[in-house]
Amino acid sequence: VVFSPDGSKHAVLSVEQLSIAEVDGPERRVLYAGAPQIDIVQQVDWAPDGQRLTYIVTHSDNTTGATTTRSFVSDLHGNRSELTPATAYAGLPYWSPDGKALAQVRSSDAGATREIWLMDDHGRNSRMLAAFDGYCCDPLYWSPDGSRIAVSHLSSASLVGVLSGDKTLAVSVGGGCNLVIAGWSAHGGGLYVYPACSSGI
Repeated sequence: VVFSPDGSKHAVLSVEQLSIAEVDGPERRVLYAGAPQIDIVQQVDWAPDGQRLTYIVTHSDNTTGATTTRSFVSDLHGNRSELTPATAYAGLPYWSPDGKALAQVRSSDAGATREIWLMDDHGRNSRMLAAFDGYCCDPLYWSPDGSRIAVSHLSSASLVGVLSGDKTLAVSVGGGCNLVIAGWSAHGGGLYVYPACSSGI
């Protein structure tokens, strides 16, 4: 269950289906219904105004065993647009704080370079912002002023400038630990992270 920004609605993910409902109402409205045992709705992000949301669907090919992910933006009536064509990896598109842009991680195949793409709130005018080798990047964390995006990549966290695409290393840890981002401080002056190690956090 993922609540809307004002807390009045919630999105419910149940394997191949995504639906929404008013918190104080019993009825659910189905926004997406996939094929049982083939499609899985995995993640949701609400727009800041609570009138739209993004989500990703993983599709499994029972013949080849291959999987692809597709990403969508939808209004509250189920009218949706696909943000990317089916690809090996398309991360959840994350809304900017003002709701005017989306940022998403994409990759041509499971082991390829992860690319951060920026687009408008309808998924148009997309451009690649930055690229990272190896496993990285999900989820993405917009700074409160929308000027930077924080990403984790193995044992490090970097900041990506939204206008320039410049990458700045923010912090790095050793010891074979993965660095996890917890979020930005309220005014964007700090980034909270923690190392996740085999011995614990």
